[in-house]
Amino acid sequence: MRTLLKLALAGTASMALAAPASAAVITFTGLADGAFSSWAEAGFIVNNLSTATVVGFSSGNPAPGLVFSSFGGTIEIVKADGSNFSFAGFDFGNGAGNGSYLTQGFLGGSSIGFAFGNDNPVGFGVGGIAGVMDRLTINISGAPTVTAALDNINVTDAVPEPATWAMMLAGFGLVGSSMRRRSAQTVRVKYA
Repeated sequence: MRTLLKLALAGTASMALAAPASAAVITFTGLADGAFSSWAEAGFIVNNLSTATVVGFSSGNPAPGLVFSSFGGTIEIVKADGSNFSFAGFDFGNGAGNGSYLTQGFLGGSSIGFAFGNDNPVGFGVGGIAGVMDRLTINISGAPTVTAALDNINVTDAVPEPATWAMMLAGFGLVGSSMRRRSAQTVRVKYA
């Protein structure tokens, strides 16, 4: 019993000291000007599902950033190892035209949520989508034409926090000790 308690406490202490989930910001630094099909950065892959091009953007967001021209476009973001992640937001700005954005998260092919809005000439931060996903799409659109840019996509690995692991281990320890105590009781059956 004491050994089990010591192991549970040691496991709880080690998990409490573990590093929290790692955050990443996709900045597109180093991506050459022009059209691209795929970009890998910080353990994530950005797939270009449209005509997005990379150019310097001077209306609020730092360069380089993805600039969507003509009628807009769509990018898809996935983890390079196929695992799940969370989406915290991105920077979005308008160069010319009436642009809007639609972000949508997917888990196992099903939509878990979306966010949408209009752009701003000076650029601003767009909030994320609550929940864990394995795929994120960002669609930029406008009529009749739009030149809008996005940059600094904030994503986080979907790893439980150390406190969550500590509580889980403590719970397993309590369940194990109660089961051990319960099995020590003997049941006597008398037949008449």
